[in-house]
Amino acid sequence: MGAVIHELREFCEDNNQEPPAPPRSVKAREELNYWRPSDPALDIEAMPAVELRAPSGRVCFLQRVVYELRYLLLLENGDEFERGHCPTTPQSVDLMTGFEVARAWLAGGDMNDLPKGRRPIF
Repeated sequence: MGAVIHELREFCEDNNQEPPAPPRSVKAREELNYWRPSDPALDIEAMPAVELRAPSGRVCFLQRVVYELRYLLLLENGDEFERGHCPTTPQSVDLMTGFEVARAWLAGGDMNDLPKGRRPIF
């Protein structure tokens, strides 16, 4: 089991919050391992992902690659909506931003509901 699922569970316990969906550890997502041709072979550095799936069919994956927390949002039909990373800033740690991304997305939110602190990859 990966470290991100433990981080997420600890974050929820420390902040008295329920996860937006039951977290499940899954194998690392290839689309989060490589973003650009200049990326090194990050398969070795990618930790297992955390899958959060809403009853509607929407999915949020959170995955740590080296030190960066990356996310992948899938629509109800399984198509990719957005992927990006959650930076640590003076106002927020990456896991808090990832949690907010997951909560907004799984609740049926759209682009305007997702937190401004995320960094989508286009």
